[in-house]
Amino acid sequence: MALITPLRAGWLATPLLLLGCPEEVKETGETDADTDTDTDTDTDSDTDTDTDTDTDTDTGETGEPDDTGDSGDTGEPAPVFSVFTDDGDLVEAIDVVATEAGAYVVGFNLAGEAGVWWFDAAGGAATEVYAGDPLVMPTGLAISGDLSTLYVSDLGVPSTSGAMNGAVYSLASGGGALSELGADDAIDLPGDVAEQHGGSGLYVSGFDSSGNAAIFSLSGGSATAVASGGSLVDPTAIAVTPDGNWLFVVDSLAADGRAAIIRFELPGFASTVVASGFQVAFPGGVATDGAAAWYTTIGDPGLVEMSIDGSAMTVTDTLGLMELPGGIGLATDRVYVTEIASDAGADLYLLSY
Repeated sequence: MALITPLRAGWLATPLLLLGCPEEVKETGETDADTDTDTDTDTDSDTDTDTDTDTDTDTGETGEPDDTGDSGDTGEPAPVFSVFTDDGDLVEAIDVVATEAGAYVVGFNLAGEAGVWWFDAAGGAATEVYAGDPLVMPTGLAISGDLSTLYVSDLGVPSTSGAMNGAVYSLASGGGALSELGADDAIDLPGDVAEQHGGSGLYVSGFDSSGNAAIFSLSGGSATAVASGGSLVDPTAIAVTPDGNWLFVVDSLAADGRAAIIRFELPGFASTVVASGFQVAFPGGVATDGAAAWYTTIGDPGLVEMSIDGSAMTVTDTLGLMELPGGIGLATDRVYVTEIASDAGADLYLLSY
């Protein structure tokens, strides 16, 4: 608790920046199977129109890679990373959930109000879904499997007793009133929320009344800690695979003061650290489609795609566009990434492929 107390106080005012560096990763499109320290300096990472995405199986030689995996040979489109929107009314975008029709974003508007906005996949201006009280510092956003309900975690809302901070709300995806779901005075500083498989409840990251980091199950108006201790120090962003077999958690302090991705096997919550030693902008971001897990890093701002077991990673070339990447939303052939920095050149980025 001594480690996290001063940081928790700062959450309500500014993003949390943690220093570190990611583990070994590879550039988008590169499936080089080397396990040694290949010294080939030709990385094909130019930001010009070169779309070469070699998938050679170089086994350590330092010559030119074999082009048998070039995307021009397979006909597969090269990934494109670009600005999706820089909406004039949205100043700070924190988290995002995606559907095939577009994306919902939680953040702050030009007037400083916290809220939720909708962006059509075709682009255009933001549509306000909800803004204003009681939201104070929303950091997590999720959507129900039937797309009818949004869930928002807010770590800045004072609890009824005043002993804690934080609340979790539901909201019709088309707009309406917020409904508190039972986290008040039960989960301190709820960082993120994810729907449980089958819609039986929610998972929420946060702290219990004694200040212990935990993952909670929130259902029927009551919260129960289902995982605590171990590598959990400062759990923030969370995501559940569509099949309900795995829960991924970004913990900003799990790896000796740096961030880690902890994978929990469900329903037993056996945990494994599958990535570590990187840095995040609070609250970070993680999403999964069941085939892979994606997470954001800062320092060298990036978007990382990781195999479910953590055995392989690919770093997206984000072209130096992002400043403080945050939440992630996945749709078919699309990855949305929020920009937390209010003075950056965009609110939401899109990786399409």
